[in-house]
Amino acid sequence: MGEWPLRRSVLLSISGGRDSVTLLHAMLEAGIRPVLFHCNYLLREEDSNQDALLVTELAAQHGLMLESLKVPGDWKKDIQQQGRNLQDAARRFRYQALRELSAPEGKFAAAIVATAHHAMDQAETILLALLKGRNIQRLCGLQSNRELWRPWLEIMPSELEAYARDKAIRFRHDASNDSTAYDRNYLRNLVAPLLEARFPGWVQSCQRATYQIQESHTLVAEFSKRNLEPYAIAIQDPFWGTVLRLSQESRNIEHGSVYARNLWRSMGANYTQENSLAQAWDLAVGKTLPCGKGQVFRQRNALCYFESIPAEANWLQASKAQEFHSEVWQVYAKLGHQFTVQGGSEAASDWSFWVARGWNLRPWRSGDRCMLPGGYRKLVSDLLQENRVERPYKDTWPVICHQGSVVGCPLPSRNNRWEMEEGVGVLEWEWKASVNYVTNR
Repeated sequence: MGEWPLRRSVLLSISGGRDSVTLLHAMLEAGIRPVLFHCNYLLREEDSNQDALLVTELAAQHGLMLESLKVPGDWKKDIQQQGRNLQDAARRFRYQALRELSAPEGKFAAAIVATAHHAMDQAETILLALLKGRNIQRLCGLQSNRELWRPWLEIMPSELEAYARDKAIRFRHDASNDSTAYDRNYLRNLVAPLLEARFPGWVQSCQRATYQIQESHTLVAEFSKRNLEPYAIAIQDPFWGTVLRLSQESRNIEHGSVYARNLWRSMGANYTQENSLAQAWDLAVGKTLPCGKGQVFRQRNALCYFESIPAEANWLQASKAQEFHSEVWQVYAKLGHQFTVQGGSEAASDWSFWVARGWNLRPWRSGDRCMLPGGYRKLVSDLLQENRVERPYKDTWPVICHQGSVVGCPLPSRNNRWEMEEGVGVLEWEWKASVNYVTNR
């Protein structure tokens, strides 16, 4: 078994099959007493329940803590209706649960997650990535690190089989692994024996290639972060998800296109999306391209990635709307607004006080005209154009209204203030400076 990297509690993902049950026995022999985590997907009816029963018995036999999770009854039906791969969906469900349990605020905070992936699993992962044309992140294969420990990535399944036989280890057999309907099973059951007969040691060769790819990818990622840092700004926001802005100046740095590819990859772009995004600078302003779960907008001097684009912003009811938009605009377009009320009673310092008196903040609409200093009005659309406010900010840019009439529009070029009615105070906002954030998640 590989070296235990840290003296931390271990959260072992255990299915009841040979590999994970054997890893449990090896851990116990090494003096490691893990917390067991089992997820029952109910995919094989009674067999799934028998897997869960075996894990429960193992926990009781060795006096170990067990965290069991059963998917909702309609989970399988929902996945199939969405046209998603069941095995992939199950894997994502499992890892999400493990991340939540081992998170700093989770039930098993700071625990290291352990899985029983072995050398054949690694070789299959690499081969599938090659055959399906995946990007370099997928070619890096399975990795073991400080958060996810995979001690058997260099161990062959024949060695695990011998260990389980010698120790008379009781485990469950998953009959679905015999079906070639799934790509991984097809490789394991039909292709791998042919490769072994023709190219003995092909699994170890894949292992060596994987380590080299991982090293190269790590190096490129580090160079990408370092070289793009002056040109790329990113934050993680609870409303928009991940947001990132890459300025056009990045095109002038050496190997900038290589670094940009790595950046889009870190945002979840697949191989096809990567190739499309390489041409993103040629898009017309306002055009978009898909990238992972989000979109990349072409702006005049930048490419801006948004993981989530709200169809309509609710300025008054969205939780912490003012604070949230201040963060996004402050970081991404050197924009941002913060409303304060000065003077008057204590109640006047609460924005809801002014809402009750006919003041409100809403997205601009076509035809809106804004009152400017000097007493004349101008189309909000013209103001936004003059101030180079682009999509997607432009789509839901706010205006301040009183009694249904637009009285102001916060613009990035100047500070604004209005004397309130009856001399009770002043409504004003100020623009904040840009702040840099790390580029890679």
